Amino acid sequence: MTETEDAVDGGNQSEVREANTSSAFFRGDESEHTLSIDDALSLLANPQRRRLLVFLVEQAPRDVTIESAAEALVSPESVEGGEEATDAVQIQLLHNHLPRLENTGVVTYHREYQMITYHRNPTLEQLLRTVLELDSGT
Repeated sequence: MTETEDAVDGGNQSEVREANTSSAFFRGDESEHTLSIDDALSLLANPQRRRLLVFLVEQAPRDVTIESAAEALVSPESVEGGEEATDAVQIQLLHNHLPRLENTGVVTYHREYQMITYHRNPTLEQLLRTVLELDSGT
């Protein structure tokens, strides 16, 4: 099992939860959110959004900045573009991916702090694991 799959599986979530309490300010309730399978599949249809979700699951329960999410999504081919590539990804996040994820209750974007809160979602995480396995050919 890869580190990403382990994070999606919740491998050491209890250790991470205990280690990080700084996100409590942003987090209203810690309950898991439900999502229809159709909505989850729609969210997972975009490769960049899948990478964003993997990043958010790996970071959970910590909130992440929009900048750190954009940096995580910059493709290796775009690294030469540096800040311009990160800015372009950040624009995609703000105008496409985050609104879709927020409309389905998967994330909350705190505009005033430019922070993203991921809300645990068992349906989405299970489908994400499956899609990752299919993408990797296993």
